[in-house]
Amino acid sequence: DALIWACLQKVPLFIHLPKEKLTGTVDTPGGQVDLLPTLLNLLGLNSPKVMGQDLLNAKSNTVIFRNGSFTNGEIFYLSPSQTLYDLTTGRKLPLEPYLQEIQRAQKALWVSDMVLENNWLKNFTH
Repeated sequence: DALIWACLQKVPLFIHLPKEKLTGTVDTPGGQVDLLPTLLNLLGLNSPKVMGQDLLNAKSNTVIFRNGSFTNGEIFYLSPSQTLYDLTTGRKLPLEPYLQEIQRAQKALWVSDMVLENNWLKNFTH
């Protein structure tokens, strides 16, 4: 079932800090791209030129998968089948109200591909 697959994409991230600083749970969805800004924040370092979001300070976040699927923690869009699910109820949702969000995710994935394929990060290392 596609919704079960979507739910299995949730993998918890545990960060242990000395002296139990900043204890608690953050429910903001995140991806690998969000690890660096989150860790830089915890280390007290500035991160003006990194991709992703600091998960400790983000009010919301959209995680985009390589196949074009994405989730914001409330909905899960499965790109291969072009199906959208409400993660609370498990029900399929109509695509029309979410077309802008789907297009934003597709554009973000394209930008990510362009950065990697064209080595655009080299421009930020000097």
